[in-house]
Amino acid sequence: MQTTACTYGALRILIACEHSGDRPLTMPEMASLLGMSEALVVKACHRLMRAGYIAGQRGRGGGYRLARPAAAITLFEIVDLFEDENDLFPCRLQADGPCRVAGICRLRVVCAEAWEAYADTLRATSIADVAAEPTVETAA
Repeated sequence: MQTTACTYGALRILIACEHSGDRPLTMPEMASLLGMSEALVVKACHRLMRAGYIAGQRGRGGGYRLARPAAAITLFEIVDLFEDENDLFPCRLQADGPCRVAGICRLRVVCAEAWEAYADTLRATSIADVAAEPTVETAA
């Protein structure tokens, strides 16, 4: 299971926007800050903006900022926006027609269970959760 660079970039863009507060971030600024290509930033920002997760402002002092509170955006929403579940768990045996081993193969069942566990974790985690400053636990 692996997300695309665009999905991972979109999550990082939302985290950067949360960290910037009310100050809008430009695409070149995001690309530099996050170590991403400008083309990837453009692609991710366009989709995030169309879906209402970020808002853009043109002109001097313009850029992108969160359109919704970070606590109200789950990681699952973003992964779901950018990824197709079938791409995360591809079954190559079905590529040429009906699966010949479906009756004896447990792989699809295990993958479905793994997907649900993964999705549950993403549903329970917000952008605010992952943007929070890490806490350091000390041994007593």
